[in-house]
Amino acid sequence: MSKLKKIVFLLVIMIITLMTVTVGAAKIPDSWSNFKSAKEMNITRFNQSPVLDEKVKSGELPPVEDRLPVPEDTMVIEPLEEIGEYGGTVTSAAIGPASWADGSCYLPFMMYVNEDLSKYVPDILKGYELTNKNKTLILYLRKGLKWSDGYPFTTEDIMFWWEDTAIHPEVNHWTQWGWKTDGVNPKFTALDDYILKIEFPEPRPLIVKQVLSWWKSEQNFFFSPKHYLKQFHVDYNPEVKKIAEEKGYGTWVQYFEDKREIGPGQQNADLPVLGPWMLKERNSTEKVFVRNPYYYVVDTEGNQLPYVDHWVIKFKSDAEVAKVDALQGNIDFASRILTASE
Repeated sequence: MSKLKKIVFLLVIMIITLMTVTVGAAKIPDSWSNFKSAKEMNITRFNQSPVLDEKVKSGELPPVEDRLPVPEDTMVIEPLEEIGEYGGTVTSAAIGPASWADGSCYLPFMMYVNEDLSKYVPDILKGYELTNKNKTLILYLRKGLKWSDGYPFTTEDIMFWWEDTAIHPEVNHWTQWGWKTDGVNPKFTALDDYILKIEFPEPRPLIVKQVLSWWKSEQNFFFSPKHYLKQFHVDYNPEVKKIAEEKGYGTWVQYFEDKREIGPGQQNADLPVLGPWMLKERNSTEKVFVRNPYYYVVDTEGNQLPYVDHWVIKFKSDAEVAKVDALQGNIDFASRILTASE
């Protein structure tokens, strides 16, 4: 594997590992259990991929320092082996077009569990407090964190998920159940754009473990881009029922759910995301992702991640075909298909 391919592969694995426990035989840096901010690391200059330079020059994108959260809240990741190089394409494989063996199922969580399962590490969140005898949860968001289209990510996006999706009488999404206590809803209150209070009727000492530190806290399971999705929601757009019918949907809720779906089954390339990758296009044979220019993470030299320009996921008929392609050098990795030794 070439040096660039190796660096690219390790950085993809690094991002994926934030939501997993181990990466083959790689030694996970101790700093991954206690991320520091750019301010704490004395990083004052930030860098971006050269492919974004022209977009900044033309005014299509703001400068990289304006796309990141404030320095106190910009997350710094120590690379597994060395600082990477910008550029290149990583190719992976999946069994079919919407398989959970597809690496795109790895979305950032609010928090995750560190390697030895001893600590909850903030990711999208900056931090949290569980007070009032475990009945009040306070969440602190990263100031200046933005969606992939540049719109601010705030407590409104969590409130939209809760009020207009999870407990909405027509949408009534099942993700509400992780937050209920003996069938009773908690009270969600946005104290400001970056602080959210959740009050439970009874103590919930395990709420971080049960919900906030795994997939129940990812996009659509705990937050959604209100500024984008409200156009497909009947409470904000009364015409959406007619539009949904014209497009062949049985209900406006089906239309809404289709527009907000993320992960392996995502069809909507316009959906804003928070993770390192944005879906650019998909067809019957592959999906193509490009970097999120507003991703909130940098390396220890202030280089905004990810390093890779494109991530292509090739659809394969079965695991054996994927393994043969890997041996022939046609794919770089196959999440949940190939083992580390393969």
